[in-house]
Amino acid sequence: MFWDSGASPSINTVDPMTMKRFEYEHVVEKWGVPPNKLGDVLALAGDASDNIPGVPMIGPKIAASLINEFGGLEALLEKADTIPQKGRRERLMENKDKARLSKDLVRLETSIPIEKISMPAHFDTISEFCMGELEPKRLLTFYEEMGFWDLKRRFESRLLKRKEGYTMPISHTSDASPKPERVNNGMSMSKRRDTNIAKPPISSDFEDVPF
Repeated sequence: MFWDSGASPSINTVDPMTMKRFEYEHVVEKWGVPPNKLGDVLALAGDASDNIPGVPMIGPKIAASLINEFGGLEALLEKADTIPQKGRRERLMENKDKARLSKDLVRLETSIPIEKISMPAHFDTISEFCMGELEPKRLLTFYEEMGFWDLKRRFESRLLKRKEGYTMPISHTSDASPKPERVNNGMSMSKRRDTNIAKPPISSDFEDVPF
């Protein structure tokens, strides 16, 4: 959530599920508003995955249209009585507090004094937060030790798909990994989750990040 940072076209984010980069133009194309207005759109449309209530019966497209027309959430709420559609007008007027609460819920906290922000003890510079190369064997060992069998299986599957000459480490556990849970259509839940998972990230994927 980066819309309160000034909406500079130079700000990028990375989707952690697909590892796809989202730039300024991608946000405008997907949401119909620039990044600095995305919080206003979510304040109206809500986000069920994050328990953001929004305004009932206002979806992302209508929200973007209203924000573009009025210039922002507060301007819209102040002039909600001028909206010609009766149902939309009444919902906005009845849910002003809910819309403002939703905006607060999606807004990043920017008032923390800089002197209260410190680096972890074992870090000296921000550059040390740069993502390094993935260590497959170390991660698989951790999954094995913690009993995360489904995560282990899914990660092994992703590694094999990369076809980079990776040799799968030999498991040191005596128990076989549990079978994934089945669903009504016969496909395992874990297999369904694999469908849209991108390859594991490597630092060279983000060489232009200015660390």
